[in-house]
Amino acid sequence: MKKEQIFKRIEEVYIIAFLIYLLLNSILPYVNIGIPIIKNGISIVFMGIGGILILYNLLFKRELFKQNYGALLWCFIIICIISSVTMLKYGYMNNIKTILWSSILFGVLYTYALKNQQKDIERVLKIAIILLSLIWIIAICVGLYQYAMQISYQVKLEGGAIPKAQGFYYNRLFGIFVDPNFAAVTSAILLLMSVYMGSIANKRWKKVLWGIDGVFQFIYILLSGSRTGIVILLLGIVVQSWLKIRVYFHQGNKRNIGKIILTTCMVAILTIGIIVGTKSVLGYIPNLIKRNETTTKGTIDKQNASQNQVKVDLNRTDLDGKGVSNLRFELWGDCLEILSSKPLLGTSPRNLVSYAKQNFPNTYPAKGYDYGNGYLAVITGTGILGAAVMFIFLGVCDISLISYTVKEKYKRSSLEKNINILAITIVAIMILAAFINQEIFLINSFNTAIFWLMLGYIMKKTKEKIVQDNGKEKVGIVTIHDADNYGSALQAFATQKVIEGIGYQAIIVDHICPKTSKEYGIKRIFAQRNLKAMIETIIRITILYPSRIHFRNFRDKFFIEQEEQDVIEKQQQFKKFVVGSDQVWNYKITGFDKAYFLNFVTDNSKKVSYASSFGITQIEEDKKQEYQQLLNDFHKIAIREEQARVLIKELIGKEVPVVLDPTLLIRKEEWTKLINKKNKYQNYILCYQIAYSQSLVDFAQELARKTGKKIISIQGSMRNKFEAKYIWSAGPLEYINLFLDADYIVTNSFHGTAFSINFNKNFFTELLPSFEKTSSRLESILDMFGLRSRQIVDGKNANVLETVNYEKVNELLDQKRGESINILKTFIED
Repeated sequence: MKKEQIFKRIEEVYIIAFLIYLLLNSILPYVNIGIPIIKNGISIVFMGIGGILILYNLLFKRELFKQNYGALLWCFIIICIISSVTMLKYGYMNNIKTILWSSILFGVLYTYALKNQQKDIERVLKIAIILLSLIWIIAICVGLYQYAMQISYQVKLEGGAIPKAQGFYYNRLFGIFVDPNFAAVTSAILLLMSVYMGSIANKRWKKVLWGIDGVFQFIYILLSGSRTGIVILLLGIVVQSWLKIRVYFHQGNKRNIGKIILTTCMVAILTIGIIVGTKSVLGYIPNLIKRNETTTKGTIDKQNASQNQVKVDLNRTDLDGKGVSNLRFELWGDCLEILSSKPLLGTSPRNLVSYAKQNFPNTYPAKGYDYGNGYLAVITGTGILGAAVMFIFLGVCDISLISYTVKEKYKRSSLEKNINILAITIVAIMILAAFINQEIFLINSFNTAIFWLMLGYIMKKTKEKIVQDNGKEKVGIVTIHDADNYGSALQAFATQKVIEGIGYQAIIVDHICPKTSKEYGIKRIFAQRNLKAMIETIIRITILYPSRIHFRNFRDKFFIEQEEQDVIEKQQQFKKFVVGSDQVWNYKITGFDKAYFLNFVTDNSKKVSYASSFGITQIEEDKKQEYQQLLNDFHKIAIREEQARVLIKELIGKEVPVVLDPTLLIRKEEWTKLINKKNKYQNYILCYQIAYSQSLVDFAQELARKTGKKIISIQGSMRNKFEAKYIWSAGPLEYINLFLDADYIVTNSFHGTAFSINFNKNFFTELLPSFEKTSSRLESILDMFGLRSRQIVDGKNANVLETVNYEKVNELLDQKRGESINILKTFIED
């Protein structure tokens, strides 16, 4: 099993076990275990493994910082650390624990969905729900027995100031839970999960069991007397009903909006009626049971019979004198008063009580009361700085969720999936619950963990492009599309554009190559051999961050992508799969990733290569047999360079055509239309290197002296700088713009050469250093258009001030463009 798979399995087991651990922490008999070494040991194990998983993600999973505003969460953690340091004299151990637990929520649960397929998430969730529901239903059954028998008692916890009520106390069912409010919210979540499991169950008996589970959860919520639980339950039912009703009435049809609203309101009214009616009936159960027992014993009399018909009072007595908010309003006012003394960084995540005792002794927090509000916990615990960061994060998440569920960005086909409805509902109810309970933030609870797991999942879905069925046949594209590399991004765009122009629906398969993904972002740091190189890489990544944002925006705007696993499962819907162009068959670059040989496609007649490149002149002997097997499975093959044609002939004995790179299939005018921002640079020589060359730099500087023009360098080497204007922030569109307006171009890049030719520029190309062994593509494109005269040799070119005669070049380009498009069209249609 590969390292990635081993890590994945460990992470999945950890998440399931972690959720069970947190659920058990809501059950008082578990919490009250009198053996601290066991409890502390379990806690340390979960902290330790969670820390290892976070470290692994930091090293090898760049999504942690890259996707779904994750950087804001880690800014919040940093603020929590700073806040804790400033309040050390009031305590530190609880702060350390809270920060560690919050890091696990952000770094393991929230990020889990970002790097896994939906089927993996569903599988883990199903296992977790089954185990969690079993544990919780046992605890509920104990509580229902206590209610039926009218058992009540108190338990003094070690270190606890106030004894914990258990059984039926204060006319509410505490059961064996630590806190009935938290337990009621947990039951609301598990009830929604029961509905989900029942909806996907393939056997009637399974549906019945999940229905019974849901009924037990519902009964406990009513008996718990938790107003929070009832509000959350009602909201959950309304949100889930609204989403399902929208699907039923077909989203986007304005004539049905009234029906959707009316039906949702009817569901809400019906739910309220069921809650009131069921709670009324439940009041008779204890005395009914006592009556049956008495009847069985044969000692019933008229007086007992009359007493046994009386309902149990379910009106809570623990609210007497505490007002409608149960002291919440007073508590919140005290918290805000305390915050005024520490406005910037707050009292630290877990030092509110100790700080209040010393500085605000007459407040409720000084008496041991906690926040009672998740948002207030953030404001008071981390101050204005922490609140600003976290509320910005929640704000952008809320906007994404609203767009996904309400506006046209939401796709009906996506919400037809029950897991999506479940995730949205749980996120919605927990956001509300945090207003009246300390949920979501700075607390290690089951409810909070589920929130972050579901938020990560649904945030990924909001960024996912749902492929609309436009009636055209689908063609899948497999290429290196996710790299922050100009050639990769632009050739992927061009391939998609050309296939669409032929008349098909072009879909980029969202395959991420493990090896190429390490070339960008944080992973690259740890690939360096020494500390100096690591520091340089960190600086480079920081400087290039704006460029990476441009790349991400370009992909979001122009690429039509579909999850790899989804494509694999639905590959029968695709007419063909096209691999290429770029160096997809260069094992040194891809790590011999078999996806670029379409190994996941079961029907070989659907396998097509267009402009695929080896990028090298020869294949190592130990890899030739595997190459032969993979290439023989292709239905049609076209390659990008002459040397690749020779290699194909040697490997499988077939003659294949040489075609243009996709970027050359799109005319200059079409590339120009993509640019909506004027280039502020004029009269310049553009220098673009993919590998630093001193001889190329010397040539560019000599050209600058002769022409009087300045040099602009797109990115380049930080270690070997030369006199030029460096542009580090350029994305794909900025790259095109710089090529369009350049007077001269000096490059050793294949795509730099291709765009120079396509845009009819005076350019000069130097072959890459011999150790790169990838110059065959440069030689091929120069030979194809008869432009060897533009090659830089030993830092010189005899035609330095001569312009290129593009009349014949353009004629040849138009001819080859037509031939290449026809070949691609024939390959797809055959």
